[in-house]
Order: sequence, then C-alpha cells, then structure tokens
Amino acid sequence: MMYNFKKSLEDRLENRKFWLNYYSHCLRHGSISEITKKEFYKDRILLKIFFNFYYLPYNIYKFLSKIIMIHRYEKIKKEIEILKKTIEYESKSI
Repeated sequence: MMYNFKKSLEDRLENRKFWLNYYSHCLRHGSISEITKKEFYKDRILLKIFFNFYYLPYNIYKFLSKIIMIHRYEKIKKEIEILKKTIEYESKSI
C-alpha cells in the first residue's frame, strides 16, 4: 500500500516539475515580448499611447493573466518542495 502511495507521489512530483518548466518558459517568453514592445515603441510615443488606450481591456487581461501565472509558478515551486519532503519521509518510514 505504501509503495503505491510513494509511486503516486513521485508521479505527481514529475508532473509538477513539468508544469514548473512550462510556466518558467511562458514567463521568460512574456518578458522577451515586453522588452521587444518597449524597444519598438521607444521612438513612437503617440502610437504607443494610442494602442495602449485602444487595447486597454486586453492589456488589463494580459496583466492579470501574468499575475495569475506568477502565482501558479510560485505555488507549484512550493508544492515540489513539500512533495520532496513527503517522499523522503515515506522512504524512511518503509
């Protein structure tokens, strides 16, 4: 019974590592897009203001999505720590 539980914890840990890697890549690509956007609009102030106003609802959505993604990333990092401790505890108790 314990072996099955330990195996399921290990599977869950691998799954969380995959998702941590996924969110890490998403955040990195998002930061590259932000840097590109800043560089592109550096000399185009009026165009930047116009598009920021025009796409305001979408920009708010992107901002909130980024905050949610950062929250999920941090939560998964914490879950990985807890899973490692739990697997270690289960290994000692067997």
